[in-house]
Amino acid sequence: MGLFVALIPFLIIASSFVRFGGVDVQGPSAASGPSGKTEVNSRELWLIFEIQPDKVQVQAYRKDYAEEVAGLKAEFSYDDLSKMTAYLNSLAAKSYVFGPSLFHASPETKYEKAIEVLNAMKSSEPVKEIVMAAGVVE
Repeated sequence: MGLFVALIPFLIIASSFVRFGGVDVQGPSAASGPSGKTEVNSRELWLIFEIQPDKVQVQAYRKDYAEEVAGLKAEFSYDDLSKMTAYLNSLAAKSYVFGPSLFHASPETKYEKAIEVLNAMKSSEPVKEIVMAAGVVE
């Protein structure tokens, strides 16, 4: 009973911050063979926010997280998440358009830190869609 008393408010609060969704990542099938030139918007970035116990890593990819964008990887401390917001705004000022942003917190990350990062992501104008990622702990 005590577990439900603690778990239900936690789930209600957590679900109020982010829309849960899925990202459809499709790789090419072996039967498709080499494809011609694919039309990828070179200005569209799909971001991954990796929330670790001591820092936040932001990495940019092309559509469907298929290709890492060189030179667009940054790390930020929890002490000054406004730098992360400024970084995202600077990317938007360079005419980049953001696709879905993947949010993944490591199991060791404190809940309060994850919420701080989510609030910073939501306060950034270019970040329109946040998708939660879950991992399996072995």
